[in-house]
Amino acid sequence: MKVVSIHGIHDNGDDGVDRMGAALAHELGVPHWSPALPKRWAVEDWSFGPVMADAEFVDKRLDSSDIVITHSRGAYVLDVAMREFNTSASDVFMFSPALPSNLVPGDHGFERLFVIHNRNDRALKWSRFLPFHPYATFFGGSLGRDGFQLPPKKHKRIRNIDATECGDDSFLEHSGYWRTPVVMQQWVDMMMHHIAASL
Repeated sequence: MKVVSIHGIHDNGDDGVDRMGAALAHELGVPHWSPALPKRWAVEDWSFGPVMADAEFVDKRLDSSDIVITHSRGAYVLDVAMREFNTSASDVFMFSPALPSNLVPGDHGFERLFVIHNRNDRALKWSRFLPFHPYATFFGGSLGRDGFQLPPKKHKRIRNIDATECGDDSFLEHSGYWRTPVVMQQWVDMMMHHIAASL
């Protein structure tokens, strides 16, 4: 088992989700792996090629016992890996995922899925207007803003965690989960709680 962190766009993960992944791995006493994915821009995902390349790279190193943390586009990469390459993981924590909220997740891809969403996320609010873009949610909700809009009885292994009231003083309210060591530790503690409950 290891902790895997997959970063979003305009980022290589060093300043955010990778630090959180390393902190969680330290608490669990397991290795941490951050895929060396290229720094992507949103315009690249109008083509399916870049996300397929990233998803295939992740798939080659991911084991079914791994715990995965994603941020923003990282959730899109993981979703494509699960759908196209049958990638599987144990617990998956998606922070502000750049996906539509009416997405029906594949049952094979995870044991438990936690969606941490923020109704005030401006980055995802604006991305819904990108025409014909995979992040766009013009005809539905945003997963990173609204959580999964699915019958809970049908998907008992999925849990929405509303982070709106947790506060985020950044302009976009999209990446505040690790803005200070104290805030980041609170989210690490939350993940530890859910991981321990599933053991």
